[in-house]
Amino acid sequence: MSLGYISALDKDLADTIINLNGIPPLLDAFTNEQEDHIKSASAWSMGQIGKHSSSHALMTAKAGVLPKLLSTFLHPGSSEDLKSKCKKALRAVVGNFIHLQPLDSLLQVSVHAKALVFFF
Repeated sequence: MSLGYISALDKDLADTIINLNGIPPLLDAFTNEQEDHIKSASAWSMGQIGKHSSSHALMTAKAGVLPKLLSTFLHPGSSEDLKSKCKKALRAVVGNFIHLQPLDSLLQVSVHAKALVFFF
């Protein structure tokens, strides 16, 4: 969460975290940890990093954050807090896109989620 708090303060601090490869450890914690409160903190932190500008959002998207956030948001076993943090992070990052290309990864997750709903 400290990376999220630092990133929330200033876009230059968020740049520093991006340049020092701060997103991959957050994504790793989000992906591999079992407890929802750790995943929630990671999702929130990644949203704080990507919220400042289109370049911050693009770097967050290039790290592969968006499909993980969306699939966790759509997962029925996710807690309400985790879903809320994923939704806020997605809104913060996607709201800064000036190009549509980073959204391609979200379309793939949406198609797979609808296929799962259809077959089950």
